[in-house]
This record gives sequence, C-alpha cells and structure tokens, in this order.
Amino acid sequence: MRNEVVLFTLQRIMALAVAGAVIGVLHQDDLTVAFLLAAYSIVVYLRKKKMPGAKLYFLGYILSALGGVMAEHWGISNGHWTYHDLSDGRTFPYWLPFAWGLAFTFLYSFERAYILAFKIRSFGVKFCLTLLVSALFPTIGEIVTVKLGVWTYHWPYQVLGIPLYAIGLLMAFHSAIYLLLCWIGKRWRVIDPVFGRTPLEML
Repeated sequence: MRNEVVLFTLQRIMALAVAGAVIGVLHQDDLTVAFLLAAYSIVVYLRKKKMPGAKLYFLGYILSALGGVMAEHWGISNGHWTYHDLSDGRTFPYWLPFAWGLAFTFLYSFERAYILAFKIRSFGVKFCLTLLVSALFPTIGEIVTVKLGVWTYHWPYQVLGIPLYAIGLLMAFHSAIYLLLCWIGKRWRVIDPVFGRTPLEML
C-alpha cells in the first residue's frame, strides 16, 4: 500500500509539473488557459458528483476559487506579484479562479490518499498533513510557472523564485479552508476521510 502511495505521489507531481508547463507555454493566451481549466473542472465534477461527501468537496472548490480571487486581488493591487503578457492592459488572468479551485481538488486527492493508506485517525495529524501538503505541492507548481515567466513575486527571501512568505500564506489559506470544511462536515454529518465527521467508516 505504501509503495502505491509513493507511485501515486510521483505521478501527481509529474501531472502538476505538466499542468504548470502548459500554463507557462500558453499564458500569453490566458483565455485559452481558462477554457482548458474550466473544461477540466467539468471533468472533475462528472467524476466526483456521486462520491460520498460530494457537496462538501465541491463547496471546497468554490470556496477556494472565491478566496483565491480575493487573495490575488490583494496581492496584485498591493504590488506583491505581477502577471506578465496579458492583453488589454489587464493585471488579472482569466484562468485564476479555476486554478485555485482545482488546487483544492489536487490537495484533497493527496490528503485522502495518505489518510487512507496510513489509516490516519488523529485530527492533529490530519491538520499537520494539510500544512505539509499545502506547503509542498502548490510550491512545486508555482516554481514551474514562475520559471516560465507567467508571473513574478516581488517579496524577498525566495527559493527558486517563490518567497517563503508566499509559501506561508498558501499554508494559511488552505489550512483555513480545511478547518472550515471540517466544521461544515461535522454539522452535515458527512462521511469523508478528509473532512467528514465519521472518517473511520472509510478506513
């Protein structure tokens, strides 16, 4: 089982790098990137709409997309980062809401795989897993896109173009979404290994 998790992780990291490369290559035509990410979002919906806890899962997508838009507006408006090669003098790429929503689904897939494989039952361990996953995997995707010229951070203390401050903010953002969904999942009595009230039924 653990070997399967390692293989899963490597496959997902490769998929993340490929997605970052596609965005990097096509970023000058951000409407096309938005269309591709929107189409993939529909594929995700069709695949996941019947799974247990689907409403909570898609709520996470929506909250991440909306919260991501607000975070991007804050960062761009205050000059913390700049997107490049956008037409009509725009500063906000069309594809950002879909990217933030899909980032949630991507992180969820990691958390679910690890929780089930290692039979994690402690809320504290799950929360630490969320912090680790949200620090590592979004950063990998951002390194690819930043190196391909999609955007530039203007904060200091960078690692391969990604500021430590940005990594910390990503951890705070995704862990806040996690805590909110755990609270909602408890109230809705959702059966889900990541957010649900009765995750042991999934182990």
